[in-house]
Parts: sequence; structure tokens; C-alpha cells
Amino acid sequence: KEKLNIEIPSFRLDIEMEADILEEIARLYGYNNIKSRNIVGELTSGIKSAEREFEDTLKDAMMANGLTEIMNYSFTSIKGLEKTRRSLENIVSLINPLGEETSIMRTSLIPGMIEVLSRNISKKVDFFGGFEIGNVFFQDENPVQNRAIIAGLYGKEEDFYSMKGRLEGVFEYIGLKNRDYIPSSEDPSFHPTRCAKIYSDDAFIGYIGEIHPFVLDAYNIKKRLYLFSLNFEVLMEKSEKNKLYSPVPKFPAIKRDIAIVIDEDIFVREIETIIKK
Repeated sequence: KEKLNIEIPSFRLDIEMEADILEEIARLYGYNNIKSRNIVGELTSGIKSAEREFEDTLKDAMMANGLTEIMNYSFTSIKGLEKTRRSLENIVSLINPLGEETSIMRTSLIPGMIEVLSRNISKKVDFFGGFEIGNVFFQDENPVQNRAIIAGLYGKEEDFYSMKGRLEGVFEYIGLKNRDYIPSSEDPSFHPTRCAKIYSDDAFIGYIGEIHPFVLDAYNIKKRLYLFSLNFEVLMEKSEKNKLYSPVPKFPAIKRDIAIVIDEDIFVREIETIIKK
């Protein structure tokens, strides 16, 4: 390709770029002498990714079980992590934060959810249940971004089992099978004896439980709060995408009530496992 060395007169202040030169050539050559051509372009249909489709389904499931979607900033503070007893390791700090309350990227959705619940309690709202699907950030060799799910609620008629019932409704909606709950005291934000790990087969999905009294004291909250925290990627992998039709039974169901005496240390899931075998 040949190069053109073009000298622009000082009085032509309107010529600043290559397009201006091309316009001058077209004007001198004559616009009528340039053959017209149809504009060629490829049209592509916009479709949602599998992740976005699952997120929309998950939002529908949450709202169908009485939870309202909330959206928090991705920024938080060291104080927020300390109040919820979260780890201060591997945090991503901002070079030029807007303030102390937004000085780091959040490593958990729990502080933001508790802030929202606390704000509703302070405004004398008798019941509130909300959920958020958002990003959390960790510092490795480079900053790492993961997708997470959080839901929380409080209310006069709410307890651990009502929250678990809502979570079960969500799992049924998205087609999560073989789920199991194992008592746990590992997560410092949750009550040590009112918390459980959630598994599907051998895959760890998250936690459900009552918030630790120390966390409630840090926020000056007098009510009990119930949360569940889930891993988005694992939940999506384990959920059943295709729902299969089950024919209506030919015969009416027969129900039986069985009363058994068991030791207090035996969990209901152990009995269910034996029955299903």
C-alpha cells in the first residue's frame, strides 16, 4: 500500500483526522461519481447465557417463597466484616475509596443483608424477608470474583424451620435433589447450635441458621435473624434443568401416621434415610 504525505493548509482548521481527508477527496472527485452500495451487516439474536437463565429462575423461586430482592453495593468496610465476625484475610482493598464505609470489596453478602434487616427493624417494620444474588471478591495472585446468594428474614412467626421451609421451596422450584442438612458450628456469623451445612450428594452448597447473638449485639438488634448463604456455581451445577413429567397415580394415596420412640440425639434425616431405603 502506498503512503500519502499530506500537508494541510493552516487555514483549514476543520481538518483534524483521516475521515476529514477522505471527505475532501470525495467532494473533489464528486459524490455522484461514487457507486452506491447496500449496507451489509449481520444480525444476531440476543439470547441469555445459561447462568443468566438460572439466575432468573432462582429469583422467581425466591419471590415465590415470600422473599423480596434487594441490591447492595459491592463495597463494604472492615468494621462490617468485624461486626459479622467474618475473616479479614484475602480482602481486596480499594486504592482510592469514597470513604471508610466503602474501603474494601465485600468478601461475603452477610454484612449487607444484616444491614438491610437492621434498617427495617429500626423503622418498626414487623416482618421483612429479602434475598440478594451478587458478587464477592477475594485476593489471590489476582483479585477473584465469585457469585453468591444470600437470604435473610425476621418476624414474629418466623424461626429456623420456617426459613428452612422457604429454602426447601426454592430447592423444589429449581429441581435440586438429594439435599441434606448437617448441624455445624463452623461459620462464626451463625449461632453455634442453630446452624446447618447444606449438601447435595457430596457437594457443599452453603449454610442456613440463626445469626450469632454476638453479631446481633454488634448491630444492637433485639430480634432473632435467620439467614441462608449459598454458592451460586455449585447450586447451578446440581440443579435439574429439565423437569420430567410424572403421570398421575392410578390409585388414590393411602396415608399412615407412625409414632416411634427414638433417642434425642438421632436426627430426623437419619430416620428418613432408613425409610427411603
